[in-house]
Amino acid sequence: MRSISSAIRRQNIALILIGIAFSSLGYYLLLRSDFIDTQPREASSQSGLIYPLPSRGSTYFLSAAQSTELGLLKYTFAASFLLGVLLTRQATQTVRLVISALSIVSAGTTPYSSKTLKRSPGKDPTEFNGSPALFFGSATLSFAVFWLSISPAASALVHRGIILPP
Repeated sequence: MRSISSAIRRQNIALILIGIAFSSLGYYLLLRSDFIDTQPREASSQSGLIYPLPSRGSTYFLSAAQSTELGLLKYTFAASFLLGVLLTRQATQTVRLVISALSIVSAGTTPYSSKTLKRSPGKDPTEFNGSPALFFGSATLSFAVFWLSISPAASALVHRGIILPP
């Protein structure tokens, strides 16, 4: 019984981490498209736009803070996704967790009335036992945290001389 409980706990933590990963990926894509729409295609050392961001055959130039913002989001995605995979001990289980959460929500099933999510003593611990609310809640909360803190964090890193590639 203890192993089922720890498997459920690991799956719930993995869902939270995967929610953070998808949120950082979404914010990365949003920020990247904004930079592509607004940044020049030629480097300008006077304004500090010297960090290249290649995109579909064109190169856009970013400031050190903008480059570091994208780098932070990229590394946050990689770290949280990797930790989520490691917690479930296999990549296919992580993919099944995310697909189950998305399919339950898209079908309009609430996490507490779904037969898929009911825990019974003999339930196989490899089946989905987490709540989609954990995935979507962590994704929403982390998106808000990224929205509010990524620019100050990047500015602090650049101030210390740390510049991440986009």
